[in-house]
Amino acid sequence: MLFVIVHKFVSGQQYPITASTQIIPPYSVYLPDYVVAGSDKLRVILVQNDLTTPSYEVRLQMTVERNGTLIMRTSPAFNPKPLRLMPGVPTIISSIDLIDYLNTNNIEFSGGFSRDNYERTRALPEGAYRITFTAFDYRRPGVQVSNQGANIFFFQKNDPPLLNLPVCGSRVEKRDPQFLTFNWSSRNTPNPLEGSATEYVFSLYEIKPANSNPDYIIRSSRPIYTATTESNMLVYGPGEPALIDSMAYVWIVQARDKGGRDMYSNQGYSQSCTFTYLGTNPFAINKIEKPKLYGVANGERSIKLSWPLAADNINYHVDAYRLQYRAAKKDGVEFDWNTEERQTDSALTLRSLEPGRAYEARLQWRVAGVYGPFSDLVTVTTDPLHTFSCGDAGKLSSPQNNNPLPIALPGLIVKVGHFDVLLTTVEGSNGVFTGKGRVITPGFGIGMLMTFSGISINTDLVVTGGEMQAVTEGIDKFVDNAVKKQRGGSEVGYVKTGDLVPDITTKLHIFTKDNITVNLDEGTITVKVGDDKEVFNYRDKGKTLPLVLEDADGNLYNIDKKGQVTEAGKRDKGLVDNPAALAALNNLELDKGKVTFAPGRNNNYAFDTWNDNYYGKKVLEDSYEKLADGRYRVSAKAIVPGETEEITATLENAAAGINPDSIRFVSSKGILYPFVRKDNSYTIKITGGPAGDAQEVFAVYAKDKGKYISLGKLLVASYGPKQKKLVLIPVGANTTVPDEAIRKSLQDAYAKVGITYTVVTDTTFRRDTTWDLNHDGVLQDGKSAFLSNDFTGEEKALKKAYRKGRNIDKEVTYLFVVNEVALKNGDLLGKMPRQSQFGLIFSKDASAENIGRTVAHEVGHGAYTLEHTFSDGIGITR
Repeated sequence: MLFVIVHKFVSGQQYPITASTQIIPPYSVYLPDYVVAGSDKLRVILVQNDLTTPSYEVRLQMTVERNGTLIMRTSPAFNPKPLRLMPGVPTIISSIDLIDYLNTNNIEFSGGFSRDNYERTRALPEGAYRITFTAFDYRRPGVQVSNQGANIFFFQKNDPPLLNLPVCGSRVEKRDPQFLTFNWSSRNTPNPLEGSATEYVFSLYEIKPANSNPDYIIRSSRPIYTATTESNMLVYGPGEPALIDSMAYVWIVQARDKGGRDMYSNQGYSQSCTFTYLGTNPFAINKIEKPKLYGVANGERSIKLSWPLAADNINYHVDAYRLQYRAAKKDGVEFDWNTEERQTDSALTLRSLEPGRAYEARLQWRVAGVYGPFSDLVTVTTDPLHTFSCGDAGKLSSPQNNNPLPIALPGLIVKVGHFDVLLTTVEGSNGVFTGKGRVITPGFGIGMLMTFSGISINTDLVVTGGEMQAVTEGIDKFVDNAVKKQRGGSEVGYVKTGDLVPDITTKLHIFTKDNITVNLDEGTITVKVGDDKEVFNYRDKGKTLPLVLEDADGNLYNIDKKGQVTEAGKRDKGLVDNPAALAALNNLELDKGKVTFAPGRNNNYAFDTWNDNYYGKKVLEDSYEKLADGRYRVSAKAIVPGETEEITATLENAAAGINPDSIRFVSSKGILYPFVRKDNSYTIKITGGPAGDAQEVFAVYAKDKGKYISLGKLLVASYGPKQKKLVLIPVGANTTVPDEAIRKSLQDAYAKVGITYTVVTDTTFRRDTTWDLNHDGVLQDGKSAFLSNDFTGEEKALKKAYRKGRNIDKEVTYLFVVNEVALKNGDLLGKMPRQSQFGLIFSKDASAENIGRTVAHEVGHGAYTLEHTFSDGIGITR
């Protein structure tokens, strides 16, 4: 049973300005790092909530607290330049605007932290800090006008390098000529300050006398070889001091900031690592074969790996069994190996894994300090996630294992009834634990915060006693947030950069697109202006067409897949360098006129416009941005990165003095879009920005001196192109599948947001009848529960029968096409629970066109969690 604790919150004093402080990780102990021009690592966001005041000037006060003690604050004598806020528009204060606040001449020091201590290094001691920025009236510095925009950060130095090869404690085979590669991993992030790159000092020592403590050797003797490099690798070849056969060595790497700053813990020194240089390989001499490894799934989140112990041999002894395991490669991402060693064990159980996920493992023997060949790679897939329906208590059973878990660490996943809980903090031992965690709910992911005290956990990671309590703002709020996430779309349609990010930039000044030549065969783009020329090989840069090129004047050009060059816009320097003017674009002045947007001719990608039927439907109302006190709803246009399409705009109700010839179209980043005007109608050319990003296109009236009046807005969302696969599974010998009609329907429905489908028909299941529980040859229509995302009865048996003996790809959608079915709803053409991988299409007496539309419809439910517009969650009349 989950008990919910509802926390109530009380609002404090309300101020006309809301302040918040952000620092972009990773966090440095050097304050000057946060105000490097262009880095924007430290940001103060101010919002003027009083819409009756046209603009308001403020100053900031900064305070820095370490472990609850105030150590730094802005000096009252400091008189900064005013910060001007516009009503309702977030103003971001960063880098150059905050640099004066971090000048020591403008800071008071206290709490035992002196100005001399700080100016010696300009660094803060490692620890937890609370940094606060508060706005005050500029002309009345004692009048606070905002909340304390505080945030807590943990500042720490970078970790020293991690030594990789040779493996610590290993034996390295002697080669002639001498050749050995040393490799280490950096654990620091690039420093934004010029001249502050990282260099590494490599040192190699002989361990003499033998069996001496390696760290003592490093502290007390001189290295036989040292070198400084900016690389993470060092090749030790014939030109370096000769290594001695059977000699033990220890090596260490120190990371240093080239600017001389103390950026690393332990002064940048890595842990030491030893190896023995040998001319003999015990595996080759004794002809030791590669070991054997076996694996089997032990449930949804567990795998058991086992291996036979080596037989006794007079010539050698196996010192240890070295096991490596990792998640199998997915979406082109290859994961690092996890390594464990066992001296006498012959099995290892991996826990807290992902359900339905493939994992791979391999085994080595260690003989005389040398690691031998790996076993054959073993791949094991955990059991798929077991789904359940609410109230189905019959599937619960009392744990039979009463062996207490010796120790629990954050990151373990334990089972509580039907739920998996990820432990985030935990204390205790010998089976009894206290801490916090988050529930992993099927369909919702990781969400609800849980607390527990004195619960019992067995070695199977199952809670056998005690209770967990949910800590939320209320279960309704939790479900509401989860449903929003389930509806999808959170990864697109939001402004991240808001920019048309160039793939290639040139230092030349391009006067016309004719200055650009594209060679598709060689993969080159040549920019030639007069006698000046630059050649870019976009393939060498890992780029493909289409792409965007920007010149020295901010002119943007789009190069499509055929190599055709078109103008994509130009950066208006007067706007780019004027954040206040860009922020004011959201303030529409509809009394001067109104510009509405619509799709252009022959658009390939979708266009979404507000409909008056959406009033009162909260889900829909929240999906369209409201401007001008709700009198203007922002439409949205879909596009693919680098693609170009046209949109149309119409000027309506223009006030006297508004000349239609002075209408321009500009982005929130100051890009002027190319357009053609005819009377009060405009055709604008837009180019897709980065995937998952969105551009805000404003229709503006150009006044004198670079000022604009906003009259309309459009959101242009970039969808990264995706290639999906659909497998159609005909059930029954006489069931036909209209492949072409299905392909056309999928193309019509999903190509508009950059999704294309490969459709495959799997005919191997036609004559399978193991799912037919009552042996009548007719599929009985079952009921699908909301949370189960699954089927019941014969539908469930159908899915289970298909899964048996087949490798199911988690990224593929599977649809059974069934002819003979007993439907509870005779008009039903298909069924697919939201977020499900499997669905059903009922084809009897249906036309090919209807089947195609039904497939596209059901795929929307399963693959994209779309719901009916007439559902309770949306509410449009059917």
